[in-house]
Amino acid sequence: SYPAVLSSLTGRRAWFADMAEGRMIVVGGGLAGLSAACELLERGCPVTILEKKENLGGNSSKATDGVAAPGCALQAAAGICDDGADLAADSPAAQALISAGPRDLEWFTKIF
Repeated sequence: SYPAVLSSLTGRRAWFADMAEGRMIVVGGGLAGLSAACELLERGCPVTILEKKENLGGNSSKATDGVAAPGCALQAAAGICDDGADLAADSPAAQALISAGPRDLEWFTKIF
């Protein structure tokens, strides 16, 4: 398949259009590839992700923390009340992540 060959030759993760089917192919299932796939799916494009490993996520799958999304719909549905005050006290950067977290998680779960 030409996308995998081009990707291995250039050493870069990239996407290529399969003009015959109108399908987008994302080479690499790391964080960047998954982000590209999400963007394409939001625009109504059929997407195929090519990944050489068994699991998606690349190096990001090795992260030990999750998504900071206190008060999100998933927590509410599970009966969890969390305002994120403990995390927000860490730093202004943490506050920014916490304020965007629920919205970002709800966007992501709508796609999948």
